[in-house]
Amino acid sequence: MNAIKMKELESRTGVGREAIRFYIREGMIPQPDKPKRNVAFYNDTHVKRLRAIRHLKQERQMPLARIKAILNSAEFDQLAQRESLQGLERLLPALVDGVAPSPDRRLRDVVVDSNLDEAELEELCDLGVVTPALRDGERWFDFRDCAILRKWGEVRTAGFTVARGYSPAFLKRYLESARALAVEDVDLFLRNFGGDLNVEDAAELAALGVENTSEILNQMRIKALLSTLNERLSAADA
Repeated sequence: MNAIKMKELESRTGVGREAIRFYIREGMIPQPDKPKRNVAFYNDTHVKRLRAIRHLKQERQMPLARIKAILNSAEFDQLAQRESLQGLERLLPALVDGVAPSPDRRLRDVVVDSNLDEAELEELCDLGVVTPALRDGERWFDFRDCAILRKWGEVRTAGFTVARGYSPAFLKRYLESARALAVEDVDLFLRNFGGDLNVEDAAELAALGVENTSEILNQMRIKALLSTLNERLSAADA
């Protein structure tokens, strides 16, 4: 498509100029090419992104924050055109979290943020609980590993110490359980939806599954903990 002006962009996408300008300000679509002060030209990227925004907003009822996260996902333009589910893993985090992932952080910054000492952080890395990437001789943690370490630091501060049995190996059990469930979940999803959906639809459906099954799992765990606690206390009183 050749460069087009605002009027044609509105016609092709069904999105009004005020909304288009808003999406530009929000960084959801790129700035137009401006060869002169009062002249602006748009292109295929603008058309494709505006159509995606309109579709996700009107037909999928998605909030703008989530739409923006999807659009800001790495290589969105390429992923949106693919026939297979290749690239699903890149769209899924934005859908699940509703926001673009925060930047990676260096080990020394994570130590400060989590209140964990470096020796324990090293052990968590060795166990595979967190998996840093090595860049320029430094280890960097992604936003999900940072969240795990921050929560573990809060657990430590609350009094769940190694002396009381809460060593890094305690988290290893959760990792093993999570991996076993993940293998079953991914295999089941790909068997049932792998050939039926495009990347965007598959990512949205997978995100819905992750959100809901995570809540179900959490509630089942709480229910089991309370039931077990009640059994132990009842046995002690008998």
